[in-house]
Amino acid sequence: MKLGFLILAGVLAAASLPGQSSDELKQKGIKAFQAGQFAAAEEAFRLLVQRDPSGENYSYEAVTELRAGEIPAAITHFERAIELGYAPGSVHYNLGLAYLRLEKSREGIRELKLAATQEPGNGEVEYSLGVALLETGQAGSALPYLRNSLRRSPGDPAIRANCVRAEFESGDAEAAIEDIDKAVAALPKNAALEVALTQLCLAHRQGQKALTLLESADHLAPNEPEIRFLFARANVLLERPTKVFDMLKSVSPGTGAPGEWSHLMAQALAQAGDLKEARTQVESAIQADPKNTAYQLTSAWIDQLDLRYTQSIATLERARELEPKRALIPYRIAIGYYYTQRFDRAAEECEAAVNLAPSYDPAYFLMGISKLETHDLEGAQAALQRAVELKSTSPLYHYEWGETLFKGGRVEEGKREFSRAVELDPKFAGAYYWRGRALKQEGDLTAAIRDLEAAVAIDPGLTLAYHELWQLYKSTGQPEKANAALAQGEQLRLKIRDEQEEILRMALLAPD
Repeated sequence: MKLGFLILAGVLAAASLPGQSSDELKQKGIKAFQAGQFAAAEEAFRLLVQRDPSGENYSYEAVTELRAGEIPAAITHFERAIELGYAPGSVHYNLGLAYLRLEKSREGIRELKLAATQEPGNGEVEYSLGVALLETGQAGSALPYLRNSLRRSPGDPAIRANCVRAEFESGDAEAAIEDIDKAVAALPKNAALEVALTQLCLAHRQGQKALTLLESADHLAPNEPEIRFLFARANVLLERPTKVFDMLKSVSPGTGAPGEWSHLMAQALAQAGDLKEARTQVESAIQADPKNTAYQLTSAWIDQLDLRYTQSIATLERARELEPKRALIPYRIAIGYYYTQRFDRAAEECEAAVNLAPSYDPAYFLMGISKLETHDLEGAQAALQRAVELKSTSPLYHYEWGETLFKGGRVEEGKREFSRAVELDPKFAGAYYWRGRALKQEGDLTAAIRDLEAAVAIDPGLTLAYHELWQLYKSTGQPEKANAALAQGEQLRLKIRDEQEEILRMALLAPD
């Protein structure tokens, strides 16, 4: 703890204790501290406090206890120093670190903020405060402190990595990617930094950027097993199972964390459609590490791909026991309930997910479509609106929100969302279908026909669109087209599934 020593040295240099014997104890404590002899330093400072129980002397004793790992005693003595009126930034800083060591985040952040106020411009104080805020889910609040630290220490890879993490977690992926490029340019031969940045990219589903970083890291540290595994993870994210197989062939199955090789193989096999072998591999991973929730989640995902939703819920409940604060787990449980038509339970689990992760847009989306199934239009609209606010680039979110608005009689607003879905995905047949219905209701029959014709051109299996076209063709005096649309719809009705349902299923069951 370099800063702890620096603060101690500064405090001691400024001390002025009456009496030679006290000064001798102080100097003895300093020398012992500098030599790493903390028991001797503590004894000297304990005697010093007995002779002169000032706030400064309590702070000497507390810093030594903090360095020695005696955290409760350090907190007691830092607080005593403050009670006696000795409260410079260094005392608040070290007291904050002590609280954080005991996982008392609220108290630790409070003290670090006091230290930052008293010592503006202290890079180490700001960095510690930024990291503490980041670790407690306050990424937006952490960013100013981390960026200030980075300006003072542009060559520190840990600060750069934490700035990127804070930007990702505050929802600014564009800024995170930009800072990744700046970090690599500033520290071009730091493979460890590139690996850390890769892991952040993978955590935030930036697979292509992860591959770019890995190619550079692999050049700097060729054939490192950790990098091979990260290559495999990136290709799982990008759904390139063949490339995953190639990467894993270059690594022994026993390499890496227990079960890691089998877990990655299971994910790739599932993407390739071999669910039987995927299940064998994930079971092997779980056997190697029964408490690994990532393995449990993959097992449940494979079950859901295989329509074994009840089995997936049981697996996920076991995972929840191991990691009760992971939002992905109740979200996956909600998927199981959604596809077994227990929509109320699905909505409840989504609520649990967003309570754990308030910015988790997939849970708001699933909550919305679950509430739609229970005819809770107001609840569905609110949840889907929040999903759109969190991820405005998702055509599926706009589409489903538009459907709830339309069904609630808000036709013009629904049409706006269908139009946005089409802008984001010009091949989204369902959005054309629903916009066509909205246009029909508004009386713009020509535009409605145009949209519905676009819908069936993109997806000939969208059977409901043929019925709408039949009605519209009849209304506009086109009997031949009306009969053809009716015949086509009837022919397809029983044998072609709704393509939009498959789009929804694949969105919900995307690998994590």
